[in-house]
Amino acid sequence: MDNKEILNLIEDKNIKKNANWYIHATNNDIETIKQILNEGIKCSYLMNKKGNHFNGKYYISLYKENYDTGLNRFLISRPKVIIDDEISPYYADREKLKFRRFFINTRIPLRTSEWDGEFQQYWKIEISRFVALEYSLAHLLTCQEKLTKEEIQFLKDIVIYLEKQNIDLPIFDFSSSKEINKEKLLSLKI
Repeated sequence: MDNKEILNLIEDKNIKKNANWYIHATNNDIETIKQILNEGIKCSYLMNKKGNHFNGKYYISLYKENYDTGLNRFLISRPKVIIDDEISPYYADREKLKFRRFFINTRIPLRTSEWDGEFQQYWKIEISRFVALEYSLAHLLTCQEKLTKEEIQFLKDIVIYLEKQNIDLPIFDFSSSKEINKEKLLSLKI
């Protein structure tokens, strides 16, 4: 079975995107995904870690899918958590980068970013705010010759964990506007 056939098999239901959803990208690492699904998304301080691309000391980086920026393109091939619009993140104003950079590692909500379109949520995002997970297999296929066994297995591992923990969270592919059928994905022999 070639990769287009795989996508046609496992991506079968159209999704309706909500422009008000927030998106948090994360690492391609099953342990990170498990931690998020167990504890929510936490700032680096709560995880006893230094900040990275996705979490600052006291804030969590977010963006919106409909915001066509370098940030969206940079993060498209990463797994993501889609978050409802019931949270109230601060807009990280790039225009005020010089002044606000002094507050980047503080709790003060004067947020800035090197990216246009970034939002920052203080402290933690609870699991109850999650709408879905997102993994853009169709985008990966357009960027490379074929999907790797590791990429398919990574997605299978997420589904297996969701089922094991009895978490009813859909998985979307924004690049094809389809929902991934978990049963069909698990039936794939790779």
